[in-house]
Amino acid sequence: MHKVEFVPEHAVPASPVRGRVQLAARFAKWSVTSAKRRWFDFTANALKGEFQLLSRTLDDLRNDDLVQCNLCGWTGAGFYPNTGAGFHEPRTTCPGCLSQDRYRTLLEVLRSQTTMLAGTDRVVEVAPCAEFQELLRTYDIDYASFDLLRPEAMEQGDITAMRFADGSVDWFLCYHVLEHIPDDQLALKEIHRVLKPAGTAVLQVPYDFVNPTREFGFADPRDVHHVRLYGTDFADIVTAAGFDVRRIEPADCFSADDRARFGFHPDPIYFATKR
Repeated sequence: MHKVEFVPEHAVPASPVRGRVQLAARFAKWSVTSAKRRWFDFTANALKGEFQLLSRTLDDLRNDDLVQCNLCGWTGAGFYPNTGAGFHEPRTTCPGCLSQDRYRTLLEVLRSQTTMLAGTDRVVEVAPCAEFQELLRTYDIDYASFDLLRPEAMEQGDITAMRFADGSVDWFLCYHVLEHIPDDQLALKEIHRVLKPAGTAVLQVPYDFVNPTREFGFADPRDVHHVRLYGTDFADIVTAAGFDVRRIEPADCFSADDRARFGFHPDPIYFATKR
């Protein structure tokens, strides 16, 4: 198994005091917003997040080296909560850089399972996470990002009508995006178009491990505006769009101790290679 280590030369700055303040402000804002919408279950989650934030901060004063973020190097007693429309995750956020568990996992999967970060490949990311984008730009890769709404993206763009030329991209990062796209088949077709032959898309979506994909028919405001929940047929959906699909299980790549220390997410990551 790959041994996970923090790599200082490829890291983002850690600022846990600022991170805790930003989390507190985020939870306070969400408690007010959800209460105005009469989503009182989410209001309760936001208040729970505030309490857990205080508890984690006090825990860090007693023991500051049980967990570590592989993006910024912060160490502490435990990761911090994250809450919003349709979710409450008590131990997922790094206060040092605000990275989430799924991006800490993605970084280590890319380091251990690909050569993407070792060369000068053309890498395109849709809907980038600010701290992950900042880290990727410490490498020598030819990196670009886009999104319709996120201000941290390098440019504005639509995944169903991308500006990139046919066969021009080596790697395409699409992380928790397809569940928001009404026409996901068109998005997959566009990803296939812009990838070079044998180029790879790295995909992850919210996932039902028991049932097939379920379409909601609308963007559910109580579920982060998801239009569907993917299920056991996700790999088949991607395969039908012209890809060979490989499913990566974090538990198969990293030890239980490393997964716990670095706060990795257990869900699979899919490598979709253009046929």
